[in-house]
Amino acid sequence: MGSHLGDRFPDLSDSLSSAGQVKQSFTITLFAAFSLLAVASAMINPNVTPVELVRDAEQILSLRREGAAQTSFLKFKAVETLKGNQRNKVTLTFEKSEPRQVEAMLGLLKKDNGHCLLMIGGKGKKRRGFLHVRARWFELRILGDGLLELQKESSWLLGVWNGGTDMLTRCVKHILKSKGKTRIPVNAGIMWDPMERIGTVDGAPIAIRVLHLNGDGAPYLHIASPKGDRIFRGLRRGEEGAITDVTNKADLKLSKNTGHQKLSKKLFTMLSEKEVDGLGKPSRIVVSDFTGDNLSDAIVPFEKGGIFFEGNRANSYESPRSCAVSTTHGKAVSTVADFDGDGLIDVVLSGDDGTKIFHNQGNVKFVECLAESGEVSYKAARFASWCSAADINGDGHPDLMVTYHEQLPQFYFNRGFRSFGFAVRLFTSLQGAEMNAADGQQAGVFADMNSDGAPDAILVLNNGEVWCLFNEGN
Repeated sequence: MGSHLGDRFPDLSDSLSSAGQVKQSFTITLFAAFSLLAVASAMINPNVTPVELVRDAEQILSLRREGAAQTSFLKFKAVETLKGNQRNKVTLTFEKSEPRQVEAMLGLLKKDNGHCLLMIGGKGKKRRGFLHVRARWFELRILGDGLLELQKESSWLLGVWNGGTDMLTRCVKHILKSKGKTRIPVNAGIMWDPMERIGTVDGAPIAIRVLHLNGDGAPYLHIASPKGDRIFRGLRRGEEGAITDVTNKADLKLSKNTGHQKLSKKLFTMLSEKEVDGLGKPSRIVVSDFTGDNLSDAIVPFEKGGIFFEGNRANSYESPRSCAVSTTHGKAVSTVADFDGDGLIDVVLSGDDGTKIFHNQGNVKFVECLAESGEVSYKAARFASWCSAADINGDGHPDLMVTYHEQLPQFYFNRGFRSFGFAVRLFTSLQGAEMNAADGQQAGVFADMNSDGAPDAILVLNNGEVWCLFNEGN
């Protein structure tokens, strides 16, 4: 017999244990779980995911705030019924609610047109509602038909889903469409093994890319540096041996000029002093197809805003337009991918001011959404040196790596719909490794260096050592 929403929740030790350990759980009420599990507020719960919430909810409604909050209640309009009986109106009372809880919820509802997601489930006295608003959960008590009472914010439910309401809504629809047969990952599902030192590089890298130079099926890792480029030959699929430094054997003429300086000069000649006045320092150009027309566009992130160049079929760019992609302070490097699965390429910036995630909403509208992107929102630190994205576990969702000048790199697996979980095992595996990654890295990228279809991790340490962390897979 299946459990009901609000009936079965894991033991405290389960939420705090690392992946792979034997776990136990027992039945407790949500009220007991909330008081016990507050210390594990945002850790991913390995036993309860959105799949279980959707399965056990009798009703799921997409709501929008209707009018201003009154003295003791707030009305919502049900804009979409995702599961259960259709309902048009919902009223939330907070006559007995703590003022700070009311203030927190109302503050969140001022944005996104007051969009939130309501789940109702459970039986008898354990029947309750969960309201999700902008990456935060609130617990509700059922008073009557369409009438609920705000009780408290639930940090425990962040372990079930940590992300934006728009992404949770899409996740729920995906689960319902799959009839509950999909899965929401709770860990990265891979390990780095072995970890091998493949060479060194002088100076700080300015670009890293994978090339196919000789048509022999092997990947070639090119690390560009002002003090001398290096090229490392990887392995063909099934080939035995080691990654080797072939810099002296490769033709560096094709790799010396990455094209970045040429593109920078071209784009900056299109800008007037008025357009960049007050924007602060620029960072490296970000190039990708951001509009979905199969043409390369370009973004120049500044500290206080960004400049967007839309590519055209004349192998040039349209007049520059402003956009929101910015570093806030200092410089940053970038990586791009469709992190939320909506078909549009998003942008991640990592640098002096930490990591920022810009959701591409189309029509050159980018919205910074780090706070609604899972564990990366509080794990990512300042003074990042590099970032890279790739689907490291083969689940179809691009994952993320952030490297740092003075600490270990961080790896995040994408749970789908831009909800990033911290890859604990990948992180801790570096703590006892032969290489000293804790002193910082100059750069880090994902690259499939043994052609097995699973991206490996390349780290360039502060001391110039280049290491390959091979992806062992599931």
